[in-house]
Amino acid sequence: MNMFKCKEETLFSKRMTKTEKFFKRLPFTTFFSPEFIGNALDKKLVENVSKQDMGAIKNSILNGAKVNARNEEGKTCLMIACEKGNFEIVSFLIKEYAKLDLRDDMGKTALHYACMQSNLRIISSILSKDLGKRKFRKRINRIDKEGNTPLNLAVQNNHYFIVNYLLLNKANKNIKNKEGKDAFDVAKKNDNVKIMVLLRNF
Repeated sequence: MNMFKCKEETLFSKRMTKTEKFFKRLPFTTFFSPEFIGNALDKKLVENVSKQDMGAIKNSILNGAKVNARNEEGKTCLMIACEKGNFEIVSFLIKEYAKLDLRDDMGKTALHYACMQSNLRIISSILSKDLGKRKFRKRINRIDKEGNTPLNLAVQNNHYFIVNYLLLNKANKNIKNKEGKDAFDVAKKNDNVKIMVLLRNF
């Protein structure tokens, strides 16, 4: 019994020695810095979202990347997916509990970026999350650093159906940006008569 125990301890000791030698050959930060590991995984996830590689995105999150990882401009993965207009990725990130109301360096949220595109399903998925009336109003009317609401950006990009959808959901058309322009003024600047009429009728 003692001989067996002694052999077992010797084998364990040899394994430990090999393991120690293995780790000594590696740079310290590679395995022992949680911050390094987290940043590397997060950067890879951001890169995969930018490339719109769904399989790689799932793999990154499975390996421990943070779903709310940001790029150098402060954009979260969800914002990037909204900017790309990729509903499949947006839907997946929301299911993975991506935060909807985070802001980037320009003060924009995922909804701002969604409204700059013409994908109504993305905007609907962001606004359809269960919220009280007060929180819903804050989300749909949140302003960025230039004072623009999601509605202003939809008007700016001439997205008629997005503008209509936001107005039906009680978006405030009277909020003025830092240039002193509300949604109607933006439509007028773009000479978009169809959106001007739509705004007048609400």
